[in-house]
Amino acid sequence: MEAELRSWSRIERRLHKRQPDFTGLAVDEQGVSLGSDFPLVRKVGLKYQLVSRDEIQSLLEIAFEGRGNAGAITSYLNRIAKALNSGEVARAQILGLHFPINFLSERQTRLLKRAAVTEKGGFNQDEPRTTLAAGPTLVPCARSDSQACVPGPASS
Repeated sequence: MEAELRSWSRIERRLHKRQPDFTGLAVDEQGVSLGSDFPLVRKVGLKYQLVSRDEIQSLLEIAFEGRGNAGAITSYLNRIAKALNSGEVARAQILGLHFPINFLSERQTRLLKRAAVTEKGGFNQDEPRTTLAAGPTLVPCARSDSQACVPGPASS
């Protein structure tokens, strides 16, 4: 992969728009994503944050048979995140054009999707979510002494 990374100038470089099942690199106001299923930099609140180095290493192991340098990719993503955090989306996109990984093959995309479903336990991010209660439901006490009531199921 190192030779592949160094020979990037021979490959047509372009960024991709986010859409279902895209396989390229997207750099935009939402962050950085390699394909539709592998975000590399996410917007969390007002800041952009990288995925962990372990997640980058997993990407390399799954899609590139362990070839590549997770440290170098992390360093590159740090520069893109810094540009995004400074509000310099165009600069981040220029850096994205030089990112060592520009697209995923169909095989790599399949491998990453399979790994994502396995790791998430079938999690579907498009499924509607329910919010959990902030804590246990308190049952009203009918006691007259000073002992506290215990939490329990609410009566309907």
